[in-house]
Amino acid sequence: MPRPRVAPQRAFLLVYGAAHGAKSLIWHASEFLFAFFLTEAIGLSPAYVGLMLGLSLVLNALMDLCVGWTLRRWVSNSLRASRLQLLGAWISAAMLLTFAFTGQLPPGLRADVALTSLLAFRLAYPFYDNPQNTLLAFATRDDSGRARLTAARYVAGGAARLLLAASFAPMMIGQPAAIQSNRFGVLCLAMALAAVVTAGGLQTFVRRWPHIELHGERRNLQAGARGGETAPLIALLAIAFTLSISGSLFGRLEPYFAAFAVRHVINAGVIMLAATVGSLLSQWIWARAAHYLALANLLRVALVVLAAGAGLFYVLAPLGVAWSAAACLVYGIGSGGVHMSLWSLLAGRASALTGAFTGTAAFGLFTCFSKLGLAFAATAMGIILAGVDYHDQILAMGPVFAAMAAAPVAGALVIGLLTVSFRARAQGLSQPRGAWLH
Repeated sequence: MPRPRVAPQRAFLLVYGAAHGAKSLIWHASEFLFAFFLTEAIGLSPAYVGLMLGLSLVLNALMDLCVGWTLRRWVSNSLRASRLQLLGAWISAAMLLTFAFTGQLPPGLRADVALTSLLAFRLAYPFYDNPQNTLLAFATRDDSGRARLTAARYVAGGAARLLLAASFAPMMIGQPAAIQSNRFGVLCLAMALAAVVTAGGLQTFVRRWPHIELHGERRNLQAGARGGETAPLIALLAIAFTLSISGSLFGRLEPYFAAFAVRHVINAGVIMLAATVGSLLSQWIWARAAHYLALANLLRVALVVLAAGAGLFYVLAPLGVAWSAAACLVYGIGSGGVHMSLWSLLAGRASALTGAFTGTAAFGLFTCFSKLGLAFAATAMGIILAGVDYHDQILAMGPVFAAMAAAPVAGALVIGLLTVSFRARAQGLSQPRGAWLH
């Protein structure tokens, strides 16, 4: 009987990373550039934009849950997951382009078309996102392998964020609304093409090598396993919700801080790049650390770094651009570690052979809670911006700056408490067999 062909691990890391990077371009644009595009290029009010984004994310979250639960039996292996993410990429790309070119419409139609196309994009995106995320469970064998794949996708996602941050300042700051709208449309066209091409490449790779078993270095498996802790799904969901609020507030307000408090194009670009560079360059270190530290402990270490970076930003940002960038770099390093360890913990939970919430269901539930947090953050952003004249340089350095710094610190404290609770559960609290979300 012939042995199944096992995929080359490094090649899969590259192909999956490229596909995730293209998906991240679209997601980060929807997270951090849609708001700026709608308020500055389209001319909608901040309160309306915050409400629009918040409601669309609630719809997206509910769709995540429905897609994950409905497809949990059909998407049962890597091949099926790769097929569905390609279909989702095509639909999401089409909806993104419809939204991106609303700036070309007459002013009276822009708000309605922007809202309709945004909702359509949010409905389509889970068919792209969920099956690609599920490969974290289907294509890995152990925690170390999950950390490697998560690090690869986070590097690709960081590169996508880096590209967006680098393009934001020269494309959008100080430009007339018509030019901002045109450039945003061209950017979205490039992102849509990248999404379809890389999703197709991933599907082709998995079709050739359907048996993917990414794992860690064997000599380090024992070290990484010592002190391992069980992360209940309910704790992971609470962490995802909290992290989405705190991290999204920082990221959503950063373009406004850069555009109206910093103002200088190069300096604004440096500050926006710093956090992304930190998260990108630190992934190799976090992935190596996962060979020796339990993922729960790695999460705690990263939380300390994240909170320190946000605190330093509050203290050092008034001193100048270099200090602001250094603090954002530290924040990015911590953020990269938090996301890598959290997604690795989730992949381990989703790969379980028993329980209702495994595979696509676990990832759908996780992203549902994440996007509910994003919806909360979008609404909060609208309230913050509506309450001040953020175009004024002094006011942009006031409430906008304070909210950026405070949100990650508060989020890190809450998440730290949640990790203590699931450590106690692992050490002494037993769950009855069949308990939901254990």
